[in-house]
Amino acid sequence: MKTNASHHFPLLELARFCAAFSVVIYHVKHFYLTGVSGVTSSQLAYQSLAFSNVFGPLYTYGFLAVPVFWAISGFIIAYKYQGSCKSVSLRTFIFLRLSRLYPLVFLSLIVTACVQYIYYAETGSFFLNKVNDLDQFIAHILLISGWSTAWRESFNHPVWSVSVEVISYLIFYLWIRFVRNDLIGLFQLLGLAILARVLFGANSIVLCLILFFCGSIIYNFHCILASRLRAAAGMASCIVASLGFAWLSVSEGRANTLGVIAIGCGVVGACVFLESDLMRRFQPYVTALGNLTYSSYLIHFPLQIMMSIAVFWSFGGTEPLASQTSVLIYIVVTFLLAHVSFTYFERPMQAVVRWRLLGVYPTIA
Repeated sequence: MKTNASHHFPLLELARFCAAFSVVIYHVKHFYLTGVSGVTSSQLAYQSLAFSNVFGPLYTYGFLAVPVFWAISGFIIAYKYQGSCKSVSLRTFIFLRLSRLYPLVFLSLIVTACVQYIYYAETGSFFLNKVNDLDQFIAHILLISGWSTAWRESFNHPVWSVSVEVISYLIFYLWIRFVRNDLIGLFQLLGLAILARVLFGANSIVLCLILFFCGSIIYNFHCILASRLRAAAGMASCIVASLGFAWLSVSEGRANTLGVIAIGCGVVGACVFLESDLMRRFQPYVTALGNLTYSSYLIHFPLQIMMSIAVFWSFGGTEPLASQTSVLIYIVVTFLLAHVSFTYFERPMQAVVRWRLLGVYPTIA
């Protein structure tokens, strides 16, 4: 598979940012579920959340951002590595991926652990996650927190989806390197993932594998489809995503595997096949937004704890966090910190890791 390394996908970058923004908004509910509030998720009425008239759909369906992320990752990893897998060793592939992911995982874990225990010292309970013990800490350090439900809801818990995605990276690389590196090979991988779903039932690892391999397949179709057919493929993708949303609406927001897969694949397919020259004019701007996705995803939870501590110190309780002003501050500061993180931490750390371990000059990928 020949890769066009100079090609950009502005709509896909925009979709990444929208997915990250959806997660940040979806987790506004954490301010209402603090350990000192006594409110449980089942008791929380989303209509009572700040800006519910604007963000109402994201409060209900924001969880769909994660499967969209997984499908986008499958597309991007195929775009980056499928054409060069023979020249990239397993060691190099692992270091390339970890140099992008792990520095912020580690930093956000340390920060979250510190602020959680400050919050506990002040309030007598942890913020949201009730268990933050050594076992969970080690699972986060090893980037396996999403592999077990016993580890997931602890420390900086959004990392769970990243840890699951790492499994997809490894399986994808090994398959295209040593088994079969073409569209048929990817359909074989997808078939095995679906078989795992049938045999072992629904779980996040299997769902990630299915969406990741679907994203890789979409990349391959993007490479082989003639330009005149891409518009039709884009419209078909829109229909698939719409059917997925309709299905979830009927199920009153409860996640179901087929609907989630349809949405993830449909969004990625629509963004890829419906790209236009007009959108490419905005490439620098959407790339800048896309660069905020990973950092905002990992930063927003420890920021919530910091805000809760500050409010508790100032007001003796966490009720002011439910105000519209607090939510606006949370959103703005999250993405400002994401920019700072990407510019002054993630990119420099990636450069150091790749240079020290691989002797290569880095690019963000």
